[in-house]
Amino acid sequence: MPVDEIQVLTESFRELQRTGLIRLAYDSERYLYLFIKRGKVLIAYLVASESKAPLPLENWVDWMKSAGDAYAKIIPLSSFGVLISKLLIQSENGKKEIFDRPSQLSEYCASCNESPKLSLIQLSWDNAMGAVFFSGAEKLPYSLFVSQEIIHDEAGVNDIFFKWNEPRCTVTTFTPVLSADAWQEYYLRQSFADICNRTLSRFESMTGRALVDSLVRLVSIFASKNNLDINISSRKLIDREVFSSPQEAARNYRQFLGEMFSHFSVVIGSRLLALTLREIVTSFPEYECEIIRRFELLPEGYFYE
Repeated sequence: MPVDEIQVLTESFRELQRTGLIRLAYDSERYLYLFIKRGKVLIAYLVASESKAPLPLENWVDWMKSAGDAYAKIIPLSSFGVLISKLLIQSENGKKEIFDRPSQLSEYCASCNESPKLSLIQLSWDNAMGAVFFSGAEKLPYSLFVSQEIIHDEAGVNDIFFKWNEPRCTVTTFTPVLSADAWQEYYLRQSFADICNRTLSRFESMTGRALVDSLVRLVSIFASKNNLDINISSRKLIDREVFSSPQEAARNYRQFLGEMFSHFSVVIGSRLLALTLREIVTSFPEYECEIIRRFELLPEGYFYE
């Protein structure tokens, strides 16, 4: 695809407000990855055989123009699919294995799913690739599968992983590294969800269902006004966001929590709210407490040491 057509392609993503990934492959075995949310390029990554690094957003267009023709792969994804793709590109030093039979892959995925530890596996065939994210909790794994003609982006693990017509598969297993931006964003996302869900549950036990329903409507209006695809359904947070950096994620999550807590405190008082938050957060695993402290996720004035 020539440069002018690539520009038309990226512009169409913007106009249609699509979310996903564009990969541009060059003859010199260089790749440019564009991670896009609702038409906006979040981050750009340059990947070569021995290196990978983010490309400043103000530079990627000029870099693309100077690089010349490229093979383009368009991958529409959910926001969580984009986050998994970011995790893949920023993770390093994975444990690599080669499986020659689909049954080996099936058994390995089952063992990862049963493990209490969080892990991300990347799967590579000659003509397809995939990824499975295991949260280490009582949740379905989340998987991506991409070939020339097929894209799966869904909770669970599609049977195509074990029925793909190439039995030989290279599997690379990554574990979380808190120094990577994408992993920091994931843990912020997880901590944010835990704070919201547990606070809603406690608030309902204190005040009743009607007040919680009113609160949910108010924070939904706030999210919509601030262009955040975050809402609450059946007392559970539904987060369809992905951000350019953990700092941006923390800023938006902090604002959402601030809006929620401002309504809580009117009803139960700021002191009781602070005590409730302290009780909730101190019960979190240490890694969540660390990410909350590092990014000051809780708005100032609602949480006291």
